[in-house]
Amino acid sequence: MTNQPSRSLDALGQSAIALGVQQANHFAPLEEVTLQLDELTKQKLKRLSNSMSLSVKTIIESAINYAYAHITESKLVADDLNAERLPIGDFPFKMALSLETTEKLERLGMKQSISACAMIGINLLYDRLIPQDTVSHD
Repeated sequence: MTNQPSRSLDALGQSAIALGVQQANHFAPLEEVTLQLDELTKQKLKRLSNSMSLSVKTIIESAINYAYAHITESKLVADDLNAERLPIGDFPFKMALSLETTEKLERLGMKQSISACAMIGINLLYDRLIPQDTVSHD
């Protein structure tokens, strides 16, 4: 008699392997991308980073994910945000995006316009998180 694993152990093992591969893919960084941000977005990004004590990379990744949430929850399409009219600037920033973020960009149809999606998200986060100066009308 040979020592063969039971079928239930096979299924359990296959499930564990599939889950492990899925989790590894979920956290694996992809190739590096270069974002081109304008000066105003750069300033907003720095202020968000300083205000929340988070790295610029974390803010950018969060901004893209927030843009995705905003677009899907509002039932917008990326074209509704006029992404093509956003200024592309001289502030290049290289970073690797997570697989999860890249998949969201693909679902939005913005895989080829990552800078625009990042800028949309940065603007949304900034408008919601940073108190705006108010003008007194006394």
